[in-house]
Amino acid sequence: MTAIAYLRKSRVTSDRGVSWEVQEHAVRELATANGDDELVILSDWNVSGRKGADGRPGYRRLLEMIESGDATAVYSYSLSRLSRSLSEFTRLVETATAHGVPIRLNTERHLSIDTATGRLIVNILGAVAQMEAEIAQERARDSIAARRTRGDQVGGVRYGDGAGENLDAVVAAFKEAGSYNGAAKLLTSRGVPTRLGRPWLAPTVRAILKRSAPEIIPPGQTRGAFAAPPFRLARLLRCPYDGKYLTGSTASEGTPRYSCVHAYSVEGHGPRYVSERKILGWIKAEAGRLQTPERVELVDDQDRKRARLEDQKLAVGDALTVRAYTIEQAAAKVAEIDAAIEALELERRILDVPVIDWMWDPQDVNRVLRALWERVELGPDLMPIEALWRVPEWREAGWTAITPSA
Repeated sequence: MTAIAYLRKSRVTSDRGVSWEVQEHAVRELATANGDDELVILSDWNVSGRKGADGRPGYRRLLEMIESGDATAVYSYSLSRLSRSLSEFTRLVETATAHGVPIRLNTERHLSIDTATGRLIVNILGAVAQMEAEIAQERARDSIAARRTRGDQVGGVRYGDGAGENLDAVVAAFKEAGSYNGAAKLLTSRGVPTRLGRPWLAPTVRAILKRSAPEIIPPGQTRGAFAAPPFRLARLLRCPYDGKYLTGSTASEGTPRYSCVHAYSVEGHGPRYVSERKILGWIKAEAGRLQTPERVELVDDQDRKRARLEDQKLAVGDALTVRAYTIEQAAAKVAEIDAAIEALELERRILDVPVIDWMWDPQDVNRVLRALWERVELGPDLMPIEALWRVPEWREAGWTAITPSA
């Protein structure tokens, strides 16, 4: 068993503020003052503190030594050197507390995890460390955006600026093929060279266009082919055979239909697709059952409920201070309260759902339906049998199901 010193720095620069030498000298001095002359030094150099144990080998080894009982104490230069992720730091504090291992910090020498109050303060400071890291990220993004607005070169040299690189050919191939994969095939067949002399691939085309010609990429498209046209029932119809959502497409006669892409690979799968025309009557009737309380009355009630929940969160902090809760119990209680607040926000969004005009564009109809329902369960014949309402109380009772139109 031995004491552990943990050193970390996100970026290795000439700055001596938190250099290896500064950190090591400080933690050794602190350890000696606490009677620990022998230290095992673990480190993650040039690694972000926002990464968890999987991304920081030294930190993972630290946790393992605490859990195995091989560590008698943990020393670090500051709280921010240990972690800039609140969840990860909370895990470290809980693990160290459970095994009776103290955490001693050079910068925050007055802090202790031996008491509930001390653990509360440490966790608050952990949240501050995470906030500081997020603010730094935001500033970096804002700086990059400002440089791009000025026309500064950000990052490496763009494709098309190098000798023999033909950006116009990439743009033309994408417009002609209508997809990244199709553009890659066209560019390869036409002998257009890549920067590294390798074959053209869809991700290569996408990266070039995203950086050098983002204006030609359709809104919402991320990778692969063009985003499918919007459908009223997209991400709503769940296949009873594989539990996946049916995919919208347009049949040869121009009518929308929804297909299971795994139909041929699932043994005993029934019909592969269903026409929107056959199920739209059921969908309209079910959506027509929406009944909501008066908006003003419900919003006022929600505000009162939210205020009570926020008060409960403050009470958890007070209870933790007087040791009425353990850290684990407090975290679970706060998570429960946050879930209740999120449910209130969902109800508020549903209050804004208008009466559906079925002549709207399909994506607008879909947006409203997905606000009302989590999903629509289908039977073996791919006909709808039940819609799972996000707020079940808003579904009008006493209604008899209709038979979907043929």
